[in-house]
Amino acid sequence: MDPKLHPAGFESPRPQAVQDFRSRVVFGNLGGQSGFARVASGIASPTPPRIDALAGRQAVAQADDVYTRTAHSAWRHSAARPISEREETAIKQEFSTREIPSQPILGIRASTTMEQVPQLLGELFGEVYEFIQDQGQQPVGMPLTIYHSMEGDGLELECAMPVAAGIAGSGRITAGELPATLAAITTHIGPYDELPGAWSKLTDWMESQGLAPAGAPWEVYVTDPGAEPDPAKWRTDIVFPVSR
Repeated sequence: MDPKLHPAGFESPRPQAVQDFRSRVVFGNLGGQSGFARVASGIASPTPPRIDALAGRQAVAQADDVYTRTAHSAWRHSAARPISEREETAIKQEFSTREIPSQPILGIRASTTMEQVPQLLGELFGEVYEFIQDQGQQPVGMPLTIYHSMEGDGLELECAMPVAAGIAGSGRITAGELPATLAAITTHIGPYDELPGAWSKLTDWMESQGLAPAGAPWEVYVTDPGAEPDPAKWRTDIVFPVSR
């Protein structure tokens, strides 16, 4: 099946990777665990903020608080742990490559450590959304996290939201663009703490297809956990720019 991905970067709408492939990925190798798996288990666990429910500064602050508390709980239970047998059997993914169009975004790029990530994401997503609302606009898709680089326990990421073209940033909120690119794509359905396995399967598949990383990958948090409380139904699209 060719996954239909969310408008945040696409058409209309992390166990371990193989060692030699992993060495070519910008995130490198962290203590025997792939960089993407380590990032996914620590970063992707938090619940993205509710976009449809945020209607002002007070709502944003409330969402940030819920996000941060959820993130810390998820971090304690999922960071740097192996994938369970249950997760291995539960993660059912299909993969494809697709030429995807460019998509304007507004985001905040930040350097941080693994330990600081959960709290940071709540702050950044809330700030970006509030800024978009202050411009009289709304995001045109769901929140996404771009993973730019990783070295040791530090990483550089960008919390962003897709927007209509022509909206300028201000201060640390910058206007950017998800690139038009050939991408390896997969959709994960399930809790965020199972994303390490999804990343690993994607990078394994890329290697098997002779695809090389060609840019910073990102995750799109398609499901609003506030609207769908069952983690087994949460959808995350993973996108990895590649070259043949």
